[in-house]
Amino acid sequence: MAPSAVPPPTTLSGKGDKPALPIISLAPLLDHNQPARQSTASSLLSALETSGFLYLTDSPIPTDLLAQVYTLSARFFARPLAEKDTLAWTTPRANRGYSKQGHEKVSLGMSKDEVAQDRGGAGEDQKESFEIGRDDEEGCPNRWPQGDKEFKEVMLDFFEQCRQLHAVVMKGIAIGLGLDPEFFADFVKQGDNTLRLLHYPGVPAGAFANGRVRAGLHSDYGSVTLLFQDTRGML
Repeated sequence: MAPSAVPPPTTLSGKGDKPALPIISLAPLLDHNQPARQSTASSLLSALETSGFLYLTDSPIPTDLLAQVYTLSARFFARPLAEKDTLAWTTPRANRGYSKQGHEKVSLGMSKDEVAQDRGGAGEDQKESFEIGRDDEEGCPNRWPQGDKEFKEVMLDFFEQCRQLHAVVMKGIAIGLGLDPEFFADFVKQGDNTLRLLHYPGVPAGAFANGRVRAGLHSDYGSVTLLFQDTRGML
């Protein structure tokens, strides 16, 4: 994209007292010769300092790869529960594997007591998930479905593409802060990230009684969260 063709950051109109979310093109951050790189980085930083959320456009991740990820994710969650449970999530340190519907209840609690209080209340999350990490971490193996080579190959490809995109975003944050563009590079190059596949299965309306929700209020761990969604929207 030529420098003159890079659109300025725009916003999605808010509703009521809800803030608008900025829409920022990644193109200037991907092209090192872009004069617009500094202004884009400043807009990125401003969005993170204010709303904390933004929409990124012009992602380098191929759309056909995303389509594969959605298809294989849906295929995985369509497996029988007993089969998925053989790949069950094990420990917080590993943070890999399958979590069935109702297993998790996310929280904004910061202390052990606050978390324990939230866990004791009604309303487990109405979702299921599958966590994937880097595939070479000693003692923390990924839990791959047996006989599904395509699933493993595509998810590892997507994991790496997201790792690279994460590095681009962190570079933009560094530029916005007035730091060396590579300031965060050593912190993110190893790829200690989590790729999380999420599925919100159909449930009866009564499933949301007693405080149950799809996912409770929470703050993600790590530096940034890259959120991809299919055509159903709502995120």
